[in-house]
Order: sequence, then structure tokens, then C-alpha cells
Amino acid sequence: MFHEIRQCFLSGVAMLLVWVGVAHAGTIMIDDFNTTEPFTMVGPESRIDDTSGNVGDLVGGYRDTTVNGNAFPEVEFNFSNIIYTGNPDTLGTVMTTYDGFGSGGRLNLNLYDVGTTGYFTIHDFLAEGDGLLYITVTDNGGNSSSGQTVTFADNITDLFGDVTEFSLDYNTYALDGVDLSDIKKIDFYFEATSHGAAIAFGAITATTFPSTIPEPASFVMLSLGCFLMMSRRDRVRHT
Repeated sequence: MFHEIRQCFLSGVAMLLVWVGVAHAGTIMIDDFNTTEPFTMVGPESRIDDTSGNVGDLVGGYRDTTVNGNAFPEVEFNFSNIIYTGNPDTLGTVMTTYDGFGSGGRLNLNLYDVGTTGYFTIHDFLAEGDGLLYITVTDNGGNSSSGQTVTFADNITDLFGDVTEFSLDYNTYALDGVDLSDIKKIDFYFEATSHGAAIAFGAITATTFPSTIPEPASFVMLSLGCFLMMSRRDRVRHT
């Protein structure tokens, strides 16, 4: 019986090692907005293949940014974040496109990375005023989806305090027919819907997870079940 228990236990340990090795998330940096030199865009203004400020880590190596609106909305790329501001008469929009080099480039990006499920996250979010944001993904087959639109209000809070990040699940894009394993481009869009709003955030990431794998507790229960089963078999054998 000892041999059978040992084999069962070793099987549980092996499964636990598999969990440790593969059950962790993979993260793709879409844009960390890091700059060694801050710079400002004033709408209406567009920049293609922008590398102003010596850009940090961004997917495809380049960003195409367009700032529009009335009364000269401003967007500042400031070391580790992007800051939108407007005067009391300003309403503005900002769209940043990631499609590699050129105005019609291709990322050829697998957003699933290490898994089959995931989400985008907008980090270090702050807002004074109202607005909305979304991320549009387009695959190499021409399928496109804007997923979920997040609307936010001045000083938005939840039960745990100020909301500082938003996550947009991959599932919405997949249901719209986008092949997330073969992405051509990603567009990040946000809009100030109240005059004079100020909006800031620090990074955009994409996180993926492997297919569902039992948690460590499941492995413990499996090993315990094996032990009890072997013990019962031994008792039956001696009756």
C-alpha cells in the first residue's frame, strides 16, 4: 500500500509543479507612455509613427496619435503617463493607434500570448470631469470590434475608494468575431464629454491566462483522496 500511496502523492506533486510552471498570466505592454523628454500635442494635430520624447515600451514600436476638439485640447506625454487637459470651453477626443510602422502597418500580434482568455487594462487612471474610453481591435481578416465602452464621471469611486484602473475583457471582442490571435492594429480612444475635463493614465496592458487549471487546493484534495482510497482498500483487504 505504501508504494501506491507514494505514487499517488508523487502524481499530485507533479501536477502542482505543472500548475506552478504554466498557470501564471502573461502580460503584453501595449504602451507604458514612458518618455525621457515630455512633449505636448495641441488639437487639432496628428502624428504618424511618433517617437517623440524617446518612447518607452509600446507594441509595434510606434504610435499614431490624433487629437481633435474645440478650443485647443492638449495632450501631454509626461515621463510615465499621458495627461489630457482642456480649458472651460474645451471638448476633445484623443485616439492612439498601434499598427507598427506606417499609417497602414500590421502588428501581426497574438493577444492570447500564453492563454485562451484575457483582458486589457488601463492603469493609474485619474479624471476630473466626465468622459468615455474604449479599445478597438482589428484582425488581419478585417474583423473589428470596440468591445466595452467605459464611461466615467468626475471623482469616480467604488466601495473600495477611487477607481484607478479599468479592465476590458477579451470575451466581447471574441464574440464579435475578432481573431485575437492575429491582430493587425489596436486603437485606444478616449473622449472628454464635459467642458474643461482633465484625464490621465499611466499604461495600457494586455493580460492573458491559460485554460482553466485546478488550483493548488485541488491538488491537495486529489492527494488526500488518493490516500483515503488506498487506506479504505487496505482495510477491506484485511477484513
